[in-house]
Amino acid sequence: MESAINRNCRRVILRRGDEYFVFRTTDIAYLYLENKTCFLVDFRNGNTHKVSGNLRDIYEMLDPGEFYRVNKNYIVSIRSIISLKCCDINKVELILKPQPMERVFISQLRISHFKEWIEMENTVLPE
Repeated sequence: MESAINRNCRRVILRRGDEYFVFRTTDIAYLYLENKTCFLVDFRNGNTHKVSGNLRDIYEMLDPGEFYRVNKNYIVSIRSIISLKCCDINKVELILKPQPMERVFISQLRISHFKEWIEMENTVLPE
Protein backbone atom coordinates (compact mmCIF):
# COMPACT_ATOMS: atom_id res chain seq x y z
CA MET A 1 0.00 0.00 0.00
CA GLU A 2 1.28 3.44 -0.82
CA SER A 3 -0.14 6.79 0.12
CA ALA A 4 0.20 10.52 -0.13
CA ILE A 5 -0.04 12.82 2.88
CA ASN A 6 -1.12 16.41 2.26
CA ARG A 7 -0.26 19.50 4.32
CA ASN A 8 -2.36 19.96 7.52
CA CYS A 9 -4.00 16.65 6.84
CA ARG A 10 -6.53 14.80 8.92
CA ARG A 11 -6.80 11.96 6.42
CA VAL A 12 -4.38 9.98 4.28
CA ILE A 13 -5.16 8.29 0.99
CA LEU A 14 -3.64 4.82 0.95
CA ARG A 15 -3.26 3.00 -2.34
CA ARG A 16 -3.28 -0.77 -2.74
CA GLY A 17 -3.13 -1.82 -6.37
CA ASP A 18 -5.97 -0.10 -8.21
CA GLU A 19 -7.87 0.81 -5.02
CA TYR A 20 -7.61 3.85 -2.79
CA PHE A 21 -8.59 3.93 0.89
CA VAL A 22 -9.18 6.90 3.17
CA PHE A 23 -7.24 6.58 6.42
CA ARG A 24 -7.72 9.06 9.30
CA THR A 25 -4.56 10.41 10.91
CA THR A 26 -6.19 9.78 14.32
CA ASP A 27 -5.88 6.07 13.48
CA ILE A 28 -2.08 6.33 13.08
CA ALA A 29 -0.25 4.88 16.10
CA TYR A 30 3.19 5.74 14.78
CA LEU A 31 5.23 6.08 11.62
CA TYR A 32 8.67 4.59 11.18
CA LEU A 33 11.50 4.36 8.71
CA GLU A 34 12.85 1.01 7.56
CA ASN A 35 15.38 0.66 4.74
CA LYS A 36 14.65 4.25 3.59
CA THR A 37 10.91 3.45 3.30
CA CYS A 38 8.24 5.02 5.54
CA PHE A 39 5.49 2.96 7.09
CA LEU A 40 2.51 3.83 9.26
CA VAL A 41 0.99 1.52 11.84
CA ASP A 42 -2.78 1.41 12.31
CA PHE A 43 -3.72 2.12 15.93
CA ARG A 44 -6.85 -0.02 15.64
CA ASN A 45 -5.38 -3.32 14.47
CA GLY A 46 -1.58 -2.96 14.23
CA ASN A 47 -1.52 -3.31 10.43
CA THR A 48 1.40 -1.67 8.64
CA HIS A 49 1.00 0.40 5.47
CA LYS A 50 3.65 1.87 3.18
CA VAL A 51 3.61 5.67 2.95
CA SER A 52 5.24 7.75 0.24
CA GLY A 53 7.52 10.57 1.33
CA ASN A 54 10.15 10.93 4.04
CA LEU A 55 9.62 11.24 7.80
CA ARG A 56 10.70 14.89 7.94
CA ASP A 57 8.13 15.99 5.37
CA ILE A 58 5.42 13.78 6.84
CA TYR A 59 6.09 15.14 10.35
CA GLU A 60 5.72 18.73 9.12
CA MET A 61 2.27 17.87 7.75
CA LEU A 62 0.90 16.23 10.89
CA ASP A 63 -0.76 17.92 13.87
CA PRO A 64 2.04 18.79 16.34
CA GLY A 65 -0.37 18.36 19.25
CA GLU A 66 -1.00 14.76 18.21
CA PHE A 67 2.40 13.62 16.84
CA TYR A 68 6.00 13.88 18.03
CA ARG A 69 9.23 12.88 16.31
CA VAL A 70 11.06 10.98 19.04
CA ASN A 71 14.13 10.05 16.98
CA LYS A 72 15.34 9.84 13.38
CA ASN A 73 13.28 6.70 12.71
CA TYR A 74 9.98 7.22 14.60
CA ILE A 75 7.08 9.65 14.78
CA VAL A 76 4.60 8.66 17.51
CA SER A 77 1.02 9.61 18.22
CA ILE A 78 0.13 10.63 21.76
CA ARG A 79 -2.57 7.94 21.64
CA SER A 80 -0.01 5.14 21.19
CA ILE A 81 2.15 6.00 24.22
CA ILE A 82 1.55 3.66 27.15
CA SER A 83 4.54 4.52 29.34
CA LEU A 84 8.17 5.62 29.51
CA LYS A 85 10.91 3.39 30.88
CA CYS A 86 14.33 4.68 31.97
CA CYS A 87 16.99 2.42 30.45
CA ASP A 88 20.24 4.19 31.25
CA ILE A 89 21.60 7.67 31.72
CA ASN A 90 21.37 8.49 28.01
CA LYS A 91 18.00 7.18 26.86
CA VAL A 92 14.40 6.42 27.74
CA GLU A 93 12.36 3.63 26.12
CA LEU A 94 8.85 4.34 24.90
CA ILE A 95 6.30 1.61 25.47
CA LEU A 96 3.84 1.88 22.59
CA LYS A 97 0.56 0.29 21.60
CA PRO A 98 0.55 -1.55 19.28
CA GLN A 99 4.01 -2.79 20.18
CA PRO A 100 6.62 -2.14 17.46
CA MET A 101 8.98 -4.84 16.19
CA GLU A 102 11.94 -3.01 17.76
CA ARG A 103 12.44 -1.00 20.92
CA VAL A 104 11.85 2.75 20.50
CA PHE A 105 14.08 5.17 22.39
CA ILE A 106 14.22 8.90 22.97
CA SER A 107 17.44 10.51 24.16
CA GLN A 108 17.73 12.15 27.56
CA LEU A 109 18.50 15.41 25.75
CA ARG A 110 15.03 15.42 24.19
CA ILE A 111 13.05 13.93 27.07
CA SER A 112 12.19 17.20 28.85
CA HIS A 113 10.73 18.70 25.64
CA PHE A 114 8.91 15.41 25.03
CA LYS A 115 7.38 15.50 28.53
CA GLU A 116 6.25 19.10 27.95
CA TRP A 117 4.62 17.97 24.70
CA ILE A 118 2.80 15.16 26.55
CA GLU A 119 1.48 17.62 29.14
CA MET A 120 0.19 20.15 26.60
CA GLU A 121 -3.40 21.14 27.34
CA ASN A 122 -4.78 20.35 23.90
CA THR A 123 -3.13 16.94 23.58
CA VAL A 124 -5.50 14.03 23.08
CA LEU A 125 -4.99 11.37 25.75
CA PRO A 126 -4.78 7.64 24.96
CA GLU A 127 -8.03 5.72 25.26
